[in-house]
Amino acid sequence: MELENMDKAYARSKKALDKSGKFMTTLNALKNEVKALTRQIENINIEIIRAEEDGDKARVTTLKESLKTPKKELKEKKQQLERLETIVQKNQATVDEKMAELSQDPALKAHLNEIIGKKFSRQLVKIQKSKEEKLKQNETLSKIQEAAKQDPNVMYSLKEIEKYTKLVSKAQATIADNTKTPAEIAQAQQELPGLQTELNKARGDLARYFRGSISRDVIDKITSYENLGREIKANERQIKGFDKQIANYTTALQNIGLESSLREDQSSDRSDDSSSTTRTNAGRTAPSTGTPPTPNVPATQPKWWQFVKRFKNWNAARKERNAEEEPAPVSQEDKQKFKNSMKYEVVRDYEEKMAADLLKQAKAQNRPQVDRENDEDEQR
Repeated sequence: MELENMDKAYARSKKALDKSGKFMTTLNALKNEVKALTRQIENINIEIIRAEEDGDKARVTTLKESLKTPKKELKEKKQQLERLETIVQKNQATVDEKMAELSQDPALKAHLNEIIGKKFSRQLVKIQKSKEEKLKQNETLSKIQEAAKQDPNVMYSLKEIEKYTKLVSKAQATIADNTKTPAEIAQAQQELPGLQTELNKARGDLARYFRGSISRDVIDKITSYENLGREIKANERQIKGFDKQIANYTTALQNIGLESSLREDQSSDRSDDSSSTTRTNAGRTAPSTGTPPTPNVPATQPKWWQFVKRFKNWNAARKERNAEEEPAPVSQEDKQKFKNSMKYEVVRDYEEKMAADLLKQAKAQNRPQVDRENDEDEQR
């Protein structure tokens, strides 16, 4: 497969297609003009029929003469439409053809699967880190929430924080409000320092209660006891979204031959990952259809370095397996071609399409599980 020539043809068609997208406004305007001219001609024909029924020959002649201009314009507009639509269809066909041609090269597809696998792995690391941050936030917020339920002093500090947070905001709003009188603004300016002192005192009391376990930065962001619960629920929704993303990326990786268990127990967390394994099915090719088991994604995810190491182990095992199944050596030309393939726009676009299709398939495979979880949430 000659990627350079293919890329040139693809780039020309894509550029023309992108350009054609820009004059879609013109195309739509032409369609509207065709519709308007068609109706105008229909209306004139109706008037001709009525004039003939009335025996008004002069009006019939006039109306028939008036048909010439809209008919001529209609013909021209239809021709313009056909030319534009032909350009769009031709360029789209070329783009689709090059995508289809790339899909017929299993070696290139395997190479792109490897690239996609690395990208998905990095994305999983990012999502897992975000999830861990939200879990840690909820752990801290829940600790404050439970302490408030058990200790009246903590609840009192939270109520004071809420009270003075509102008063400080009110005073600041008054100072910034041009509609307030000078006397009102001066009063707010006078009261503000004292209110801020009281707010800091309430936060200081709470910080001393949790000294050594919760940072002052966390305390300073608290505005009320009620907001603790609201923030916890908001984090829980985000965590649920992260779990869905993790499941989809995991399923997508499974579909290109990577099967990594995301279950982690305490012993594996304490290990250096020497006991972690990456499981692959020998001789299995990446399935294009079928529904693998929905991944069971636990609350505790592997550390980012564990997942990256697993991917490297899988990649090494895949290469070794391919070497056993396909003993014919890969030529230096092919190696160089794959190494440089991502410099071509057609390959980059095809890789993006493959990645999007893999995620779309994974979401479809996981949807029954997601629907069941949503039903359970509603029942609760």
